[in-house]
Amino acid sequence: MIHYFFAWQGGEGGDFLMSMINYMLNGVEPTINSNGTAIESNDFTWKFARNGSRCIKVHVPWEEDAFTNAKNRKIIWLTNPDTTIWAKKRLLKLRLNLGKSKNWMFTNSKFNRKEQAKWSDAFTGNSFIDKKIVTAYKDNDLEKVYYWYYPWLQKMKSKYYDDKMEKLIENLPHVVVRSNMHTRDEIKKALEITLSYLGRPWSKQDKQQHSARRYTELMLQRKKLCKCLNKLNPKYADIINSWEIGLDGKTGFESKVIFEKSANTLTELRKTILEVGEQTAEHIHAIKRLTSMRKILQDEDEQDSFVFPDEQNINRIVEQYSKITNQLLDSGANWKYNLDNNLYKDLT
Repeated sequence: MIHYFFAWQGGEGGDFLMSMINYMLNGVEPTINSNGTAIESNDFTWKFARNGSRCIKVHVPWEEDAFTNAKNRKIIWLTNPDTTIWAKKRLLKLRLNLGKSKNWMFTNSKFNRKEQAKWSDAFTGNSFIDKKIVTAYKDNDLEKVYYWYYPWLQKMKSKYYDDKMEKLIENLPHVVVRSNMHTRDEIKKALEITLSYLGRPWSKQDKQQHSARRYTELMLQRKKLCKCLNKLNPKYADIINSWEIGLDGKTGFESKVIFEKSANTLTELRKTILEVGEQTAEHIHAIKRLTSMRKILQDEDEQDSFVFPDEQNINRIVEQYSKITNQLLDSGANWKYNLDNNLYKDLT
């Protein structure tokens, strides 16, 4: 079982991306609110695949026990490359939640979470910038909030969160999804990258390409296995040479029976070699090769059982999300931010 941790910052579109992947794998359609968000709970998680692999929401991986204690973990990191777009989405999409969380306003990164929690709704810090942001927010003037808030937010993203994520993923299996998540093409590309990393096809054409690659790999493994088996026992090699794979490189297995027959041939041969009890390099190599080939067959069989969601529904939901997001961004198209970097030099 693999643990796939989805990481992103609020406003980047991670809830929607994760919800759409859940829809495409498990058929659970996301609900998008009027702000163009698909907000899920902090413990949002779900399983997919026969091995029970799990997808888990985690904004700050290095602070979460679920991540640090997990075995066989991988990271899917969504990041908006255009920080101005992210900052505007963060303000415009999450504005209904800002009153519940004061941390978003803090411009003094020396405060930790416990210290931040001590401040009241009416006061979030004593810096000059804090006061400007709080006043603008109380006046419901998000344009002015953006003016004072964006420079710090940009520094926080690039110098704090992004740097920590880069270091975190250095030694972990991962994929970085760089997408602003506001145009249809960007959203679809993000879905495609994520599905591919989860080992799932994006379309029927993509599935055919996956099947062709698996078939090519299987043929290569078969050739190498026969060479190894000839050294052990030519009868073993004869079994693989006459093996009916059940695949043609264009389509998957025609039925479950064909898959099981094909896989059982490898399983029985592996069992026979193990019962010999020898530990030569050739024996070990043959066992590993047979195991790898059976895994390829299992992957193909699992792909064959994958039911593609209705493409029209996918397009409808993506269009709905994109339309709301772009309407919000259009409302902040003329927003400017403070260019006086000296005011922010000590804030990060």
